[in-house]
Amino acid sequence: MATFLAQLVFDSAVLFAFSIPLILVARHHKRNALARNFLIAGTIVAVLSTIILVSSERLVEMCFNARNEGCQDVGSTGFRILLMGGYIVVALIEAYLIAQD
Repeated sequence: MATFLAQLVFDSAVLFAFSIPLILVARHHKRNALARNFLIAGTIVAVLSTIILVSSERLVEMCFNARNEGCQDVGSTGFRILLMGGYIVVALIEAYLIAQD
């Protein structure tokens, strides 16, 4: 449980840090609902990313407990990168597009 909460805080902080430009630009252009929706989406992405990480760690641990030595779960890492990276790219592009209005 501590791993889950620590990772959730970390993922949320990373996503929030990359959402700051969007939040500032959206509030400046009076689009508060858009900023709120991105914060909600960031929270959802952080929770999903954390669930993926914790379940992956559990699966690898179970694999080692079964006396297998080549236990890795690189797919979960790639999926987390796509999930969080996609959110970051979309947030930054949206901030740019709003600033151009």
